[in-house]
Amino acid sequence: MAKVVSRVLSFVPSLGASGYRIRVAPANSTPVYSEEFADVTNPQASGGRVRINLLDLPLFKGIEGVRDVHVTALDSAGNESDFLEVDNVEFDFDPPAAPTDGRIEAQ
Repeated sequence: MAKVVSRVLSFVPSLGASGYRIRVAPANSTPVYSEEFADVTNPQASGGRVRINLLDLPLFKGIEGVRDVHVTALDSAGNESDFLEVDNVEFDFDPPAAPTDGRIEAQ
């Protein structure tokens, strides 16, 4: 398995939120609630910020290029907040191919 360097999304937690919904979209997109998403329930905040390792979310596996990240807060009743928009983020979560045809040769 290849080693991929992760990125961490961080933000100030929302009062009354029981979780967050994370979406990734093409750069400069208007956020929409119908986009594919990943739910993060009860994330722990430290230093006044929630931190989410994006590679822990299947939605981000293999992402390449410039994208927008859209975050909403969810409450226990299922209500969803307005969007936090983190725009024009460069992602490179697709590792290069492994070398091939390796040999040990005499000198």
